[in-house]
Amino acid sequence: TLIDSWIARLIQNGIAINYGRTRSMGSICYAITAMIFGWLATQFGQKIAPYCFLMMLLVLCVGLKHIPNPTCVSARVRVVSVCDAFRYLRTNRLFLLIVAAMFLNAFTNASTSTFYSIHIYDLGGDEATVGVGTFLMAVTEVPLMLLFSVICQKFKADSTTMLAVAM
Repeated sequence: TLIDSWIARLIQNGIAINYGRTRSMGSICYAITAMIFGWLATQFGQKIAPYCFLMMLLVLCVGLKHIPNPTCVSARVRVVSVCDAFRYLRTNRLFLLIVAAMFLNAFTNASTSTFYSIHIYDLGGDEATVGVGTFLMAVTEVPLMLLFSVICQKFKADSTTMLAVAM
């Protein structure tokens, strides 16, 4: 989420970034990482998880170091109290619709992700099988992300509309 909003801010500031290509590369890296972690967990057990997460953190930090920093927003935004912001969002129908859609999407996605490993184990798989399955799931989103700009242009839709359609 942080990287997505960071990239969106950079695009807003006029930096030419192809969101679909950037995000699809993230999905490919996630897919490869999941597959490698599944294989490592099968070979060495779950005790390697902290070391793997530390390695991922280091790789993420190196990657983020190469992304330009968005301009500070505080100079452009007026000061608003938390209560005012809460009142504004509570009465904004589009915001409430987005929150409802995101809740339903996250609820089903979290449920599926939580029980995914259990289903794989019930089918006779192991951590490596979970890793390969996660790799395949993550890679399936890459073609649509690579074609994101083309799809938006073809349907003459903005990214918000496409997000609503995707949900």
